[in-house]
Amino acid sequence: MNAVVQLDWRNTDSTNDIGRYVEGRRPMLRRLAPALLTDQERQYAPWLADVAAGIDELLGLEANWDSYGAITPTRVAAGALLEILIEVTSPNTPRPVIVPSPAGHFQAEWHENGIDLEIEVISRTQIDVLFESAADSWNLVFKGDLSLLVEAVDQLSG
Repeated sequence: MNAVVQLDWRNTDSTNDIGRYVEGRRPMLRRLAPALLTDQERQYAPWLADVAAGIDELLGLEANWDSYGAITPTRVAAGALLEILIEVTSPNTPRPVIVPSPAGHFQAEWHENGIDLEIEVISRTQIDVLFESAADSWNLVFKGDLSLLVEAVDQLSG
């Protein structure tokens, strides 16, 4: 398992500090999602590297990790989730909770600001999403255009 370096992002709002931290994690991020970090102008969520490190640790789960026959999460699933998070989040997006799914995928969850949003990335081209708020509720499978998902994630920022 990789050691997780914790930074207190509440003590800095500097995108340079965030950039240096993400830069230090590039080898791990590239290993999990090779196409991830090519755009130097991209503004990353400050929690991205910590989430990637947590996903890296979850890759160490063994088969049957839930005692109900769960499949070991895969690097392909990890890379797909990280790519989607980079695509749909912004620096203002709250940090998601990442959980493994028994099917060998990963799910990102947010439960805040009156919104429940759960994104299970089956593959880069199939994303199951559950969204619930006081004003709206839907459960969709995205296979291409992610604009509705980006809007849902933007609502989390308040």
